[in-house]
Amino acid sequence: MTIPLDNLYDYIFSLTGHTNKNLIMYRFDPHGSKNIKNLIVHNNIDKIYITLPNGSKKMSWHYKLLFCYDQEPLDYDLYASTYFDNSRKKIFCDTEGVANQFNNPIGERLVRKENISGHAEVPPSIYDKKLLLHSEKNSIDLKKYEKNGFLGIYYWSHAFIALDWYRFAEHDKLLDTVSKTNFNKDFNVYCRAWTGSREYRLKFLELLNQNSIDKKSNIFFNEYCDENHYSVYELKNKDWKFQINNIDNLTCKTKRQPSGSASATYDVDDYKNSAIDIVLETVFNQNKIQLTEKILRPIACGKPFILVSEKSSLEYLKSYGFKTFSGLIDESYDDIECPKRRLEKIIQIMKSISVLPQNKKDQLFSEMHEIAEFNKKWVFSENFFNIINSELKKNLKNGLDTLDKPEYQTASVPKFHYRVYRKYRKYLSNDVKKFADMIIGHYSERIKLSKKNISIS
Repeated sequence: MTIPLDNLYDYIFSLTGHTNKNLIMYRFDPHGSKNIKNLIVHNNIDKIYITLPNGSKKMSWHYKLLFCYDQEPLDYDLYASTYFDNSRKKIFCDTEGVANQFNNPIGERLVRKENISGHAEVPPSIYDKKLLLHSEKNSIDLKKYEKNGFLGIYYWSHAFIALDWYRFAEHDKLLDTVSKTNFNKDFNVYCRAWTGSREYRLKFLELLNQNSIDKKSNIFFNEYCDENHYSVYELKNKDWKFQINNIDNLTCKTKRQPSGSASATYDVDDYKNSAIDIVLETVFNQNKIQLTEKILRPIACGKPFILVSEKSSLEYLKSYGFKTFSGLIDESYDDIECPKRRLEKIIQIMKSISVLPQNKKDQLFSEMHEIAEFNKKWVFSENFFNIINSELKKNLKNGLDTLDKPEYQTASVPKFHYRVYRKYRKYLSNDVKKFADMIIGHYSERIKLSKKNISIS
């Protein structure tokens, strides 16, 4: 995603109250990337350097580290793999700066401990925890991070993003002309990306075809994703395997292919032509909840929706004050643990709607749109913004305050690196020893400059 969100992170940094004094905030550029090479410092860090007694300048250790991993789903194992080793600059590297392939426990232990913070420009710190700004709940990945030196700070980042991207929907007169009945199609389906956590979308499209629901849907589908054509793509999840001879039927009846920036826009004509938005969320079978701007687009435009997402995602929405459609359609799919059964249940609900007589459809769609109108007013209300904003402020403050406790300022990670290095130094090449000794040589001197006068010798 290339759409700028710098002002959002300016705002978040302003809430910390640190004004560059003792906080370094990292984010991805471009926004939405997960490549560790794209992790950059957001704020001005000119002041992080201190002058040592010998006149040389080194980075201070008195900086809290805040990593913004709040747009994409957390993926701890992504950075624990050897794939990202060459993107790291650890103290154990050769004189040309290229990461070595270790045959001893040093490399593995450091990568596992550093994870996303194993970036070239991330300094050591007296603080034992690194702050991780994220946007998901009930997350196994978050638990992994928190077991390895991170402290999670939750907020609904995509609510802030959606309020920016869809702000004109509140005032768009064309949306006011959208009828509540007599639609050309029953459903609107956007399906741009379908690899990784989104593989389930291909199975979803196949099920639409098998049940003839595609004939009553506007489907916008990219046949290619990450340079793969869906017909030759090897699905990683066996639950989403195609049935024989059915895959070619996915070549869709689309008017256009969604672009990479499609998430940041809405199309009035799509909502004029179809009654219910089928929201295919990013995560569906990851055992965690992470709702994105996708669900907030139909809400901002005053459209009913069926949410294809993780278990309890509708409950998540309702916890923020939104209404769903349980009195009008069967929303029991939100309680189903098994992703495959949940998907099949959603298809069943869609089919039951598609076979209704026209007069029954019109009545249903009209009543659903009345609820959608409430949701639109709510998402643009001051009360809703205050809820998400207060949540962000509270959780951010709690995380920063936690690091201020003395028990979280022992420089345990640098000490750990030092001890491991000394233990395994004899196994390293002379070039690596020379480089590592140069880095390690600053440890004691820099820690002695700390407020707590901690030594690692």
